[in-house]
Amino acid sequence: MSLISEQVRRLREFAKTLKYADEYNLVKGAADTIEELSAKLHKSQMERSSQYYNGGWIPVSDRLPEEAGEYLCSYDDDDVGTSYFDIRMNEFNMLHEQVTAWMSLPEPYKAKTETWNGYHGQVTAPNGTFERIFNDADNDNDI
Repeated sequence: MSLISEQVRRLREFAKTLKYADEYNLVKGAADTIEELSAKLHKSQMERSSQYYNGGWIPVSDRLPEEAGEYLCSYDDDDVGTSYFDIRMNEFNMLHEQVTAWMSLPEPYKAKTETWNGYHGQVTAPNGTFERIFNDADNDNDI
């Protein structure tokens, strides 16, 4: 029995000892909520572990993508690259290799930026460079 299941069991036992219906309902409701959330958490962990099984790769023998688009693919020559999945043809478009597994492309990298409204207009630069830009602009004005 898991720790959460044991605590829910003890909470339910405690609820039976309460004299007033509103106290009983409150404690029982808390036990029900904990049990529900525990079940949802367990389900989501199972879904996530199957999603990331084998590093997130989905063998084409298991299934193909449900939408057309560009996917990260593992090929039969142990190479990795991107290929377009044609939903109408129900296959990956590639020139040489056979796709053995695929996964969705990750979100593109986005650098953090900060914006400063200064004398010369708005300046956007990567984090940590404002001091240098501000000082360089000051030095240019001194000439």
